[in-house]
Amino acid sequence: NNNALRQALLDTDPATAFNPFGINANTPFAIDRVFVTTNHAGTTFLELEDLKLNGDLFSLPAGPVSFAIGGEHRREHASDNPDALTASGQTTGSTNFAPTKGSRDVWSVYWEVRLPVTSPTWNFPGLHSLELNYQERYDNFSDFGSTERPKVSARWQPLDSAWTVRATYSEAFHAPSLGELFAGVDQSFPAVHDTVSDATQAQVEQRISGNPNLKPETAYEWTYGTVVTPGKWWSPLQGLTVSVDFYHIDLRSVTVTLDPQFLIDHESEFPGQVVRDANTGAIVVLFTPFQNLGRLVEEGIDYEMVYILETSRLGHGDLGTLTATMNGNYLDHAGLVAVPDGPKQEVSGKFGGGFLGANGGGSLTHNRWYASLFYDKENVLGGTLETGFTVHYIGQYW
Repeated sequence: NNNALRQALLDTDPATAFNPFGINANTPFAIDRVFVTTNHAGTTFLELEDLKLNGDLFSLPAGPVSFAIGGEHRREHASDNPDALTASGQTTGSTNFAPTKGSRDVWSVYWEVRLPVTSPTWNFPGLHSLELNYQERYDNFSDFGSTERPKVSARWQPLDSAWTVRATYSEAFHAPSLGELFAGVDQSFPAVHDTVSDATQAQVEQRISGNPNLKPETAYEWTYGTVVTPGKWWSPLQGLTVSVDFYHIDLRSVTVTLDPQFLIDHESEFPGQVVRDANTGAIVVLFTPFQNLGRLVEEGIDYEMVYILETSRLGHGDLGTLTATMNGNYLDHAGLVAVPDGPKQEVSGKFGGGFLGANGGGSLTHNRWYASLFYDKENVLGGTLETGFTVHYIGQYW
């Protein structure tokens, strides 16, 4: 309790004064006077009502046109109330933060239509099956207004069901959470390096808070790829499925809190967020509220291979089943724009960087994959023996 500590340090009575020097230098009364137990109480509340309806609208020569439609209402509320001492920032050794309180209502409507264009029963060369899908979602936020985002996709089987080509375009919208909007001031003391003033301490005060002026994050994504089950064409490959998909994700107005060192290094781009002493130039406090910053564009390839070998196909009885799986990702490009209208930097193959700091943002390695091989066999007691292994690989990054 900083308030009690000040009084105890100025106290002239040895029985009640607080002595910061030496071990066991204080009376029980002095210790109880200075040290306190802080507390805070928080509540979250979510109320949800929804209604869904789906079925077939009518039939076309290629099959029925299916639909789905639904609506929902969501009410969110969150609060976190520390005791008065913590809220006033008058503790040492505990995290000081201000109260948090916020709520919102969200009304949503969504719909989807699936349109079969050709059917396998037609035997059209190059158009064994073609299916189109359209989805849309409308959301109205009590604190952000409304948004409407579509998704369209196509699924094409040129020859037969052994080969599928697919493509999708979608848009996404993510409203800030109540904490990101209304969180009270939280205090931290990160280690930093200041190239402007040698008077800056090795650790400075950082104040993290919500921001009621946040805007939603938006994303634009398109993918295309193929799935092949060649066993339908050549029996030795029966049980094999291979899929490859290329993706492009464009995430804008990313909601983050600035890394303290990044803020210091780019002080001119964030006016008012680095406060310095008027005489020495030393940093007094860093303000890092939640902010909409920059843009992240990623492009890469997702791939998967699954092979299931039923040993009974070999003609020597049922000796069990072998299942081999491998799926992975190759990140070809990750372009980060750390500040709005700023330069783009390539961060693929790196760990963190940009406005998230050297240790934030996750690993953006080019290669990562997962592989497994399992064997299972039913035994005479009616149980199943299963054994195998898995391997996870994450490529280098720096």
